[in-house]
Amino acid sequence: MKKFLAFVLFLLAIPFAIAEDNATSGYACPSTSDLEAAMAKCKSAGLDYSTYVDERGCKQVRCLEHEKTCLTKAQLDESRQHCREKGLYYYSKYDTSDCEYIVCGSPSCQSESELNSQILRCTEYGKRYETFKDEQGCQYAKCVEKSCPDVSAEAAKCNAQGMRAEYIAGTDGCKTVKCSGEYYQCRKYMDGDCTIVTCKDGFYYNTCKSACDTSMKTPPAIPEKGEPVSEPAEELTEEEIAEAEGLFARIFGFLRG
Repeated sequence: MKKFLAFVLFLLAIPFAIAEDNATSGYACPSTSDLEAAMAKCKSAGLDYSTYVDERGCKQVRCLEHEKTCLTKAQLDESRQHCREKGLYYYSKYDTSDCEYIVCGSPSCQSESELNSQILRCTEYGKRYETFKDEQGCQYAKCVEKSCPDVSAEAAKCNAQGMRAEYIAGTDGCKTVKCSGEYYQCRKYMDGDCTIVTCKDGFYYNTCKSACDTSMKTPPAIPEKGEPVSEPAEELTEEEIAEAEGLFARIFGFLRG
């Protein structure tokens, strides 16, 4: 019994001895607010914490380190597939460690007014916009740097089909191509002092022939290579073709009778 009482007195004396030692050395244990601040610091770093008693008998807090691991691409794809199987839309979120994870949501698309707001924002920044659909079929708009597409290929298609390419300026300042009517392939050549124009559609005009001269019922063929002409035949430009269509059409109609 005496030994037990002596042991109890020894245990009771330990805290007083530690406190006396801390007092003489100028060391103070962390206060409750200090401990809470240390816990909050661990949490803000995305870490767990634990408490322990140090060699001086003071309660301390330490953060528990753990390895930062994010979901792999395969795991993210699996999460997306899980949402699809439930008929739900999905979107990405990021945790405090900047790791991506997938959240399933209701399959709803943005409204038309929201789409128009996206388009308006692009125009306000002086950019073009492109619309696209996501995997759920929802339509969105994204801003892109303003640059006009090359329309030379479209113009070439019109010409290949025997059509005339018309260039139309859009509200964004870019040109588009429209195939219009038959393409009048014309050639111009000189015969002495006379300028002669012949076209694939049968149009013929000779500067040396009067509009009142009805003797030219059938226009002559374009000279074959090797026939004597003052200058070789040449293709008309688009401007010359337009001029010929407007200026000479009535003359040719009269000559045809």
